Amino acid sequence: MNKKTKLFVLFIFLIYLFLFIFSFKGVKSPSIFLTLLFSGIIFEIITIAIADFSGSSIKLTGGIIVNILASSLLSPAETMLIASTSVLIPRLYKIKNLPPIKFIFNASQIGLSAFVASVLFRTLSTGDPLWNIPVIFLIAFVYMSLNTFFMATILWLSSSTNLKEAVSRTFSTPFFSMMTLLPVCAVVYISYFYIGFVAIPLSLALVLSIQIGNSYKRKYEDLRIENLRSLAKSLEEKDFYTRGHSERVAEIARKIAHKMNLPSKLVERIYTAALLHDIGKVGIPDYVLNKPTTLTKEEFEIVKEHPIKGEAILKEIGRFRFKEAKWVRHHHERWDGKGYPDGLKGEEIPLPSRIIAVADV
Repeated sequence: MNKKTKLFVLFIFLIYLFLFIFSFKGVKSPSIFLTLLFSGIIFEIITIAIADFSGSSIKLTGGIIVNILASSLLSPAETMLIASTSVLIPRLYKIKNLPPIKFIFNASQIGLSAFVASVLFRTLSTGDPLWNIPVIFLIAFVYMSLNTFFMATILWLSSSTNLKEAVSRTFSTPFFSMMTLLPVCAVVYISYFYIGFVAIPLSLALVLSIQIGNSYKRKYEDLRIENLRSLAKSLEEKDFYTRGHSERVAEIARKIAHKMNLPSKLVERIYTAALLHDIGKVGIPDYVLNKPTTLTKEEFEIVKEHPIKGEAILKEIGRFRFKEAKWVRHHHERWDGKGYPDGLKGEEIPLPSRIIAVADV
């Protein structure tokens, strides 16, 4: 870590210490505190794989749920202690492999986020659990926003990533993925007031069901993607001149994207889209695709449909629906607007589509 990063972590840690020392008045309800602390540790161990709005898979922990419940039941200092302790204990086995500053940062930023959420709840709470549901949504949103802000800042300071890119990377994929847990936080909160701490194991079951459901969905999509890759490869095997074409395009696209210093995850997504860029040709008749002579105008119009067909196929895969499908649709657009299927020009063409177009040789 560079000097700026270390100073930022020190700053966050000092704020954490100051708030805790001057606000901690002891544990008022040991049974509630210990139950939430134990639950927080258990929930931090469990990861939830969520497919976000961009199609990526993000792993979250269920600790968010416990921290929001603690924010509504305990003092800000107690909530802070639960949040930071529960995030540290499950990771103690990594202490030899990771620098202490990472543990300090994680504990401090999660503790501060929980502290602010608890203060906000105490300020806005009406005393009626049902009327407090909007408050729970709000404090959960603030908690997740602060958590994401801290992560964006540390990414910006500790790497060559500029501030705009750091904010974009953290407030798009991880942040919106966390938002999917907002309803769960509200359900756990309201359940607590009707059935007590039984709500916690029930919420654990809910989290596990989300995990299992997403796991099976992911495996199903992985299988479909492999089938598409096999289909694309079999199409090329029919023609000696196109054999291995998609693999070559994908490798070139990956090298271009890497050379442009694009984020590693985006590079791999571009690679996958390039690998499947011609999948729409499954809907083009063989007599057109394999015609040894020049295509007629009508036949070329049929060929020009393959990006649209490819988009339709990729939209059937959840994780490809919002990005890769669009990139494949536009990989035959041209900078001068004379490409197809939509005649986009210049910056109107998505950057990944432009990369695939350059690689498609």
